Amino acid sequence: MAEGISFDIVPAEKITIQEFLALGGFGYVYKGKHEEWGITVAVKVLQEPTGKHNQQDLIKEAKIMNDVRFDYILRLYGIYQKPEELGFRLGLVMEYMENGSLFSVTRHIRPLPRTLQFRILYEVALGMNYLHGLKPPVLHLDLKPSNILLDESFHVKLTDFGLSEWKKFSTRTKSSPSSLIGGTWPYMPPEAFGNLNYKPDEAYDNYSYGILMWSVLTGEEPYSNVLQFGSAITCLVQEGQRPDLSILPKDLPTEMNDLMQQCWSQDIGCRPHFRDCICQIREIFDFEVYKSEIQQDVRIVQDALSGKESSLESSDCCHHNKDLQHLERADDSDHCSGAASSSSCVQDLSEEDENKQIIEKMSNVEGVLDLLAESKVIKGAEYDVLKHRVVRSNTVQTTLNPMVKTAANIVGAFYDLFKNNPLE
Repeated sequence: MAEGISFDIVPAEKITIQEFLALGGFGYVYKGKHEEWGITVAVKVLQEPTGKHNQQDLIKEAKIMNDVRFDYILRLYGIYQKPEELGFRLGLVMEYMENGSLFSVTRHIRPLPRTLQFRILYEVALGMNYLHGLKPPVLHLDLKPSNILLDESFHVKLTDFGLSEWKKFSTRTKSSPSSLIGGTWPYMPPEAFGNLNYKPDEAYDNYSYGILMWSVLTGEEPYSNVLQFGSAITCLVQEGQRPDLSILPKDLPTEMNDLMQQCWSQDIGCRPHFRDCICQIREIFDFEVYKSEIQQDVRIVQDALSGKESSLESSDCCHHNKDLQHLERADDSDHCSGAASSSSCVQDLSEEDENKQIIEKMSNVEGVLDLLAESKVIKGAEYDVLKHRVVRSNTVQTTLNPMVKTAANIVGAFYDLFKNNPLE
């Protein structure tokens, strides 16, 4: 049924919003159901209403995205439109991807099995090669894990490409330097920071792909220790600093490491085209030879995401791919190794040790969020959005964390008091 749907204006009353999914690049993302089409869709809605003039510009740009048809490109169904007092609230009605974004998946399981890492990077290159091969080329300009969606079998669908007007509109009132430039700063090339008259070309996306490779292969976010973006950061990138190579897997093929560093080269001319990336990854990894291993790893990750840790535990014993020895639930990484869940770790702790762990977690905002997630007060996309904001927030690190730590110390003191002097 979905194949027969043409690009159109989709009135808000035709979609029943079912669930908040994430905070996207230019607005809020929801899961919904189109009542007439009878299918589940994703709806990405701008944060602010738009006037009539802006509405036409946004619709014109979205139609360009709608014309792109390729296996590794997310399908756009139409423009969501909701009338409001100050204009229209616009959004994009798109394919719904069961496994969400690469960003959300790797927040729960990291690193992914090597076979899936390579296939994801390969399919991203296929999608980008198609976009760059159009006449005129379509630039993505925001290639990052949250813009790489994954279907039920973890195949790639690229989204949020060619939407500069949408992003300009959504960031018009923000003061972040990265917003003024238009991308996400860890994935932006050095030339984008050093020239106010800079006009991006294909090399911009090639650089972003290099940073993406590092993120996929390590399971980490680039420059995660940087609390606030600023001119000092842009200078370091322009001087040649890149993500930490020392945390890459020791058994990573040299050719993959070389390709990654070529993509993020300071010299634009040294960055390989995506068609070259496709060829090199094929030479490094034969997808036909490892077809059965890929299918097995897909099932393992599916089970892990659905909470069936037992399948992960057994895989460590019988699966020949040694990368799976490092497969772990990100939520449990503070206290566990391998595939064991936090509940199995806590079983070996005394009640006193368990209480001390809880108090220790309460000593910073990130730990409090983890406790709320464990108690299912917040979950899924809401947890991911809040955790991401906390990590990046200078205010949290310098102001809130000391206050939270003081409160945790008070709780700890009361705990010690009542433990040593129990109430009769």
